Amino acid sequence: MYISIMLFTMKRQRKEYIQSVFHLHFSRIFSFATYLSAKVPGLSLEKKLNKILKAIRYDGQNQIALKELYKIKKKHSFIKALKKDDTDYDKIDSRIIELSSPIYKNDKLDLKGVLLVSFTSSFRTLLNSSKFKDLNEKYLFILEPSWTGYADIDILAFCEAADDLIIQATDLDDRALISTMYPSVDVIDIGASNWVNQDKFINYNNLNKKWDLLYVANNNPVKRVYRFIEIVDDLVKVNPDIKCRIVCAGWGGNSDDISLHLESKNLQNNIFVSNGVNQNELIELYNESKVSVLFSLKEGSNRVLFESLSCNTPVFCVAENRGVNKSYINESTGMIGHDSCCNEAILYLVKNYKNYNGREWAIKNISPQSSTDRIKSLIQNKYSGKVNSNVAVKINNPEVEYLHLD
Repeated sequence: MYISIMLFTMKRQRKEYIQSVFHLHFSRIFSFATYLSAKVPGLSLEKKLNKILKAIRYDGQNQIALKELYKIKKKHSFIKALKKDDTDYDKIDSRIIELSSPIYKNDKLDLKGVLLVSFTSSFRTLLNSSKFKDLNEKYLFILEPSWTGYADIDILAFCEAADDLIIQATDLDDRALISTMYPSVDVIDIGASNWVNQDKFINYNNLNKKWDLLYVANNNPVKRVYRFIEIVDDLVKVNPDIKCRIVCAGWGGNSDDISLHLESKNLQNNIFVSNGVNQNELIELYNESKVSVLFSLKEGSNRVLFESLSCNTPVFCVAENRGVNKSYINESTGMIGHDSCCNEAILYLVKNYKNYNGREWAIKNISPQSSTDRIKSLIQNKYSGKVNSNVAVKINNPEVEYLHLD
C-alpha cells in the first residue's frame, strides 16, 4: 500500500512539474505550433476555429493567431459555431441573478434591467435556451466567467448575440481580446475577487497566530501543492520552526499521498494537511495565519486570496499566475514574487505581516459595494436612459446571491 501511494505521489509530482514547465517556458511554442496546425488544408471551420482559440489560450499575445481569429469573426458567426447544449435552463438558475428589474411605462419597456450570469459553462446553456431572446430584449447582461482565457467560443458567441453586455475580466490579455473583437462590449476589471462577503469574512484581531503560511488549494496539479512544499523545504533551512497549513478541498483526490511525501521530506512537523474545512473553520484559519499564498499559474479570479484580505491576512501570489488581478496585491495587501526565487519575499512577509492592512484596502477598493458602485457608474455613463442603473449588491457564497444590508 505504501509503495503504491508513493508511486502515485511521484506521478502527480511529475504531472504538476510538466504543467509548470509548459506554462513557464513552452506555452508560446505550443501556441505557435497549434496555430500552424490550424492552417492544414481541408480542415473544417469548426476544427480550425477550435485550434485558433486554443493557440490564443496558450499565449494571449500570439499576434498571428489573434489576427486569424479576427478574420474568422469578420466572415463567420460564432453563434452558428456554438455546439448545442441540452442542459435545462433551470439547472443554471442558481448562477443567474437579477441585479435590477426592467421598468415599464404604459405597458411598454422603458428601461432594461440587469441580469448577471456566472460560470462560463452557463453561457452556452443560456444562449441555447428558448428564453434567451426574451431576456435579451429585457436585460443588459453581465458575464462573470469562471476561468481565465476568454478565447472561448461560449464567451465570443455571447458577445455576438447579446445586444447590451458587460464582461468582468481581471486578466489583461482577456480584456484586450474582448475589446479588440467586440469594441461595443464593455469590459470591467473586476471578478470573483470583488464579491467576498466582508461581513462574514472578518478580522478577529487575533494576535496569536498559529500558522506562518496558509495554502488553501485542492489536489489538482494546477494548484501546484508540491511546488509549495518544495519552497517550504527551503524555508525550513532558514527557519526550522516555520509552521504551514495546507487545506485541500476534495476535488482532485485525497491528501494521503501529500502526507506521505511530507514524511519522506521530514516536513511533517512543519506542514500540516487537512482534506477540507467548512466556511467558519476557513475564516478561523485565515485569522490564525500570518500569510495566505497562491502558487497556481493559471485559473479564474481566485477568491481565497481576497477572503484572506477581508480577514486582514496579507497575501503572496506568484507573478507568473494568470487570472489574479495583480493591482489588488500591493503595498497594503501583500506581495507578488517570481516563482523561481520567491523565498526571501515570503520570509519578509511572514516577519512583517503586521505592517499590512489588507482589510481596510479591500473594503475601500474591492468590496461588493464599491464594485457595484463601479458597475452602476458604468451603466449610468454608457446606458443612460436605456438601462435601470439601480443595481442590487451581490456576493458569491459560493453561488451568486444578494448581499443583505442591515
